[in-house]
Amino acid sequence: ETRLGYGMSAFGGGFMSTPEIGFGFSGERRDYSLGWRLMRESRFGGSLGLSLEARRQESANDDAEPVHEIGVRVTARW
Repeated sequence: ETRLGYGMSAFGGGFMSTPEIGFGFSGERRDYSLGWRLMRESRFGGSLGLSLEARRQESANDDAEPVHEIGVRVTARW
């Protein structure tokens, strides 16, 4: 699996916004993803994050219908 993204400052520099695209290939399936992450690092060592991702999974030999997924994740570390 490979993910490519580029982080840029958001909301006055308090957050890092990262749009990303991903590709995954194996002998059984192919995965494609498009996502976005928003992270805030605390100077005390914690972090807060929000990520959104849309994913498509296809069978490598096209014997099944593709699967589409949308996900949201909230991460907090302290």
